[in-house]
Amino acid sequence: MEAIRLTLYKRARCNYYLIVKYVISRVPGVENAWHCIDRATGVSVTWVEGKFNDTQSVAWPDDLVGSLESPAQLARVMRLMADWLFENHSELL
Repeated sequence: MEAIRLTLYKRARCNYYLIVKYVISRVPGVENAWHCIDRATGVSVTWVEGKFNDTQSVAWPDDLVGSLESPAQLARVMRLMADWLFENHSELL
């Protein structure tokens, strides 16, 4: 089972394009484990279903940290992903 959050962004002359911000999927070979990735930044989180706070593991691309103005930007990306997960997939957390 894979769930995808689809967001519509409006462009000039009322053209609409689908943008996939987050992709969530099961981790192959690991029982009850889930993975969510922010496609815009490459930041990802992996956790065990029902134990998000105790088992979450966050990863990001090496070049992302060097391009950020402050560590607070990375923290914001992670918070937005966690907020989205809670709003849309709280049963997995």
